[in-house]
Amino acid sequence: MKAVISAALIAEPGLHPPPVRGGRSGRDPIIDLERNDRRESAEDARKLNAGILGGFARLFTGAVIGKVLGLVRELALAALFGTGTVASALRASQTATLIPAQFVTGETLSAGLVPLLVRYRRDDPARATALFRAVSVLLFLFSAVATIAIVLGARAWASILFPGFSAAALNTTVQLLGIMALGIPFYVQSAMFWYWEMACGGYALAAARPAVQNLGMLLGIVIAWQTGNPLWLAWGFTAAYVALCALSPIWLSGTLRGSHAGRVSRGETLAALSAFGREVRFLLLLPILFQAGIAIERILASLLGDATVASVDYAKVLVETGLAVFALPLGLASVAELSRTGVDSIRHRISSLLPLLLALSVPVSAALVVHGPLVVDAFYARGAFDAESVRITSQVLIGLGVGLWAQLATYVLAKGMSAQLRNREMVRCMAIGLVVATVVQLLLWRSLGALALGLGVSVGAIVQLTLVARAVGIGNALVRHCSLLIPLAAFYALAAELLLRGDETVAAAAGLFVAWWGLVALLHPGSRTWLMARARARRSGRRERMES
Repeated sequence: MKAVISAALIAEPGLHPPPVRGGRSGRDPIIDLERNDRRESAEDARKLNAGILGGFARLFTGAVIGKVLGLVRELALAALFGTGTVASALRASQTATLIPAQFVTGETLSAGLVPLLVRYRRDDPARATALFRAVSVLLFLFSAVATIAIVLGARAWASILFPGFSAAALNTTVQLLGIMALGIPFYVQSAMFWYWEMACGGYALAAARPAVQNLGMLLGIVIAWQTGNPLWLAWGFTAAYVALCALSPIWLSGTLRGSHAGRVSRGETLAALSAFGREVRFLLLLPILFQAGIAIERILASLLGDATVASVDYAKVLVETGLAVFALPLGLASVAELSRTGVDSIRHRISSLLPLLLALSVPVSAALVVHGPLVVDAFYARGAFDAESVRITSQVLIGLGVGLWAQLATYVLAKGMSAQLRNREMVRCMAIGLVVATVVQLLLWRSLGALALGLGVSVGAIVQLTLVARAVGIGNALVRHCSLLIPLAAFYALAAELLLRGDETVAAAAGLFVAWWGLVALLHPGSRTWLMARARARRSGRRERMES
């Protein structure tokens, strides 16, 4: 996989976006990207690629382990609880818990705090530590208030988010929510720890986080089923983040102690906080719209029936596997590593990733749309997961599959914009897409049912990718690649209809998909460039071995 990304970074050397437009006005005496805006040498490029590849490899490994545990968790939940009251209540309570938690731990920290910490650690390590501690205190206060508010108003909060729930589902949600809310401070602080580690060039905590969460929730599912007490589902989530938060300071003790080379005055700490505030003030709109979109989606899902709430998350687990395994590690590694280099380098790197992202993600998206029911049946159809559960989950999955490719590409390209500190432009692009997604869901949920929930997310992601690509300066390249890949996806759907009609099995669908992906690799210019680069690298390596 490292070879894949390495080839992508050199896939289109002639692709250079136009100069950046917009951005922040004025000059920041602390952070001045333009002083680093210079041509990088070949050695600098190799070091940058190595940094991105190393971070990607570590995050990719953790993501794979985490998603394996996540799939095991989902399979256990589906088999033991299906889409019934307990499963829907678990999904609902987790959503109600994460809405306030992710408000401050999503784009706000990864896009606003990490680049700032990277630059402070390079120029003034003591100030970086002071900023980290000050932000940690502020977020702890926020999370403590959120916990108290949710514990005291659990029923009111759950009733707002899930107005269509039955009385049994609502009561179970309230019970689980009261326990999960206790984990919010630990969830927020653990995010602070692994963002600090990323700023220091490490990725172990970020890689371990999904595995720890999924392991804790898997244990909770097993104990809840054996004891007949659903409260263990919530304790599994909370205990996972308590453990992660307790172990993180021990793991980071060296970097935290090593950053105390000098005292930082209160004024300097406030100046650092002010710089952070300037970076995140535009980002705050993004979590507001994102969490509002999730809330509206859950409201609509509950109005479609208790089972739809659980089905939405079952489908998203399958779709978000690609995001968690590929786009998330690459995006997080890129924002940390690219923050250490100049603007010209950032533009070129994020531009050269586009062909690879599309060549990998468009075929997978097409497969989910064409084979959605087969995928759901293969993963979940056992135990308490009945035919109706398969039907509803398949509808959501098909809708999400329409725009999975856009979600993956948008995430990585947006992280590249964050590394440039172009957060205002990035937020504007993402916000428009989130609004579009919600509008589509509101307009179509009555007529299309669960399909509209996934389709809205896809339409919003396509809008986001279009806007981000234009902002980066690769809008024409996006059109060029999509004009080939999307017709190929339509051809795949037609071929599947003709060849697999009435006899669709996992083996037959997998064989057709592999054959079609090979066709994409041959016809798509970005894929051909990568294949030729790999062939040249192998010939060169073989020649060097023979000469030695």
